[in-house]
Amino acid sequence: MYDFDPKLVNTYTIDQLIGFLKSKSVTFLDFQKAALRHDIQKELTSIIQTDESDWRGARELNTIDGYQYYLDTHGARALHDFEARMCIKKIEENEKQLYEDLLNHMRDNVNLYKFNSMQFLFKLKTPDEAMLTEDSPKGRFLKAGLKLTTKHLIDKGLLPGNNQALSDSVVKDDFVLPQLKFEDLGDFPKDRTDVYFLGCPSSGKTCVLAGFLNYLRKVGQMGYVAQFNKNNMDLCRPYCDKLIEGIGSYKAPQSTDRETISFFKIDTGANRDRKITIVELSGEAFEEMSNSNMNGRAVWEKMGAAQCLQNDSKKTLFFLLDYSTIIGQNISYSEVGQTLRLENALSTFCYDGPDEKDRTRGCTMSKVKTVAIVITKCDLMDKQEGRPLSKQERSAIAFKYLKERCRNFMNELEKICERYGINNYKGSKYKPFVLTFSLGQFYVGNSVVYDDSDSETLANFILACTDKDFKGLDKFFK
Repeated sequence: MYDFDPKLVNTYTIDQLIGFLKSKSVTFLDFQKAALRHDIQKELTSIIQTDESDWRGARELNTIDGYQYYLDTHGARALHDFEARMCIKKIEENEKQLYEDLLNHMRDNVNLYKFNSMQFLFKLKTPDEAMLTEDSPKGRFLKAGLKLTTKHLIDKGLLPGNNQALSDSVVKDDFVLPQLKFEDLGDFPKDRTDVYFLGCPSSGKTCVLAGFLNYLRKVGQMGYVAQFNKNNMDLCRPYCDKLIEGIGSYKAPQSTDRETISFFKIDTGANRDRKITIVELSGEAFEEMSNSNMNGRAVWEKMGAAQCLQNDSKKTLFFLLDYSTIIGQNISYSEVGQTLRLENALSTFCYDGPDEKDRTRGCTMSKVKTVAIVITKCDLMDKQEGRPLSKQERSAIAFKYLKERCRNFMNELEKICERYGINNYKGSKYKPFVLTFSLGQFYVGNSVVYDDSDSETLANFILACTDKDFKGLDKFFK
């Protein structure tokens, strides 16, 4: 850029004059002092006023589109082209960091990004003010008005690039499991083995059930038995079907509704000789029972489910421990809070008999044949270790945890097993069985690619402990 010569002021073109202004070495006042013609001053003033107005608008928007519109509109005459390009660069760097922060947070906290969060991030829904002010990677991303795509997830390794159905599933609603009152399901079955899945809210009970049923169906051993109520309707079947259907659509099942007890009957085994009633107690109902001051029977009666306790069928209990709580990802309750609830529930099951003078008589634990502990969401162990783990390695981590940090619960459970003759098998002798469980590889959006290896182990365990000769149970002794 050549130097401005006041003597030549009226020989310069408009573009040259604007160039002098952009260089910051000359002002409009300098043009006036040099006696710039009034018609040129008028034209230049109009250009400057329009430019400044559009620049203010771009600054107010403070978006890449706003600054780019300013540059495109004014072209080479843009008085603030350098500032506009620097603003664009700053925004791009900031947005890049927002994307990076969000995707890294997703990678480390997959369970926090359910389908509804993904719908907002994909701009399928409009976030409310609370979301925009949330001090988190997600909140800052939404506030910046950015949009996530499956390509971002694939490029970051948060989704495989070869499964379109899985990619589509991350923004799809979860499968809603039908939930009804226990009393609407009909009389609770008798003369079967009742299999209970018990744990705190969001501990993975429904996922364990879904995996178990899908595996039985895969190997052709899931014989559903109709359960008719007084209106001659089977309301248990839709619940069972949804557990299976969701996995086939890459969606993990939702947690059971509050204060819900669901059950259904299946005949399983190669000869359909294992007659089982699956009972799932919602986490909230389980929590209420564990906090009932030993009056668990009152809780069951409140839910209309006293029939569960009144029958004399043999029972198998699965106590679920959520590994995401153990490592601090699930902050709904603490690690200690989780084990305390299990201890309280265990005690309650010892004092829920019908005899008011002696609640231990006829209590639930007196009817239990087998007890097992299931460490759920154990795929998180792989993330903790930074590599894929074998089933044996996961099992070793589970036993170490139970021995070192759940000693009181384990000791109480073993004493109760001995008192009531539970797990009285050759090779086990009152010791609780321990299983690890993962439904498969989880992705954002509550999406999952089902891996049936742990479901197979669970199914084989249930088949073994409900076999009249306990065939195959020796594989689970440790």
